[in-house]
Amino acid sequence: MPSVSYEQIVCDVTHAVANELHIPPDIMPDTFVKDLNADSLSLVVVILELEEKYNVTVNPARFDKLLTVRDVIDEVFSLVNKDAATV
Repeated sequence: MPSVSYEQIVCDVTHAVANELHIPPDIMPDTFVKDLNADSLSLVVVILELEEKYNVTVNPARFDKLLTVRDVIDEVFSLVNKDAATV
């Protein structure tokens, strides 16, 4: 997959979180996931959706490090663009 802009990842992550939690998509990236009343299952669903969209795999050991929406954005951005650089 070609590299994807950071802005696109921000948009996709915030929309995935909003869809899963049934909240408006105007989420600030520095918002803590727990402050959105997201449980671990909700986070897994969001990650799975993003993995499928971008054909990447987030290491499950990293899930507990994804505390803010920005953490999720940065993780996905890193994986997407790492894969793009190795193709």
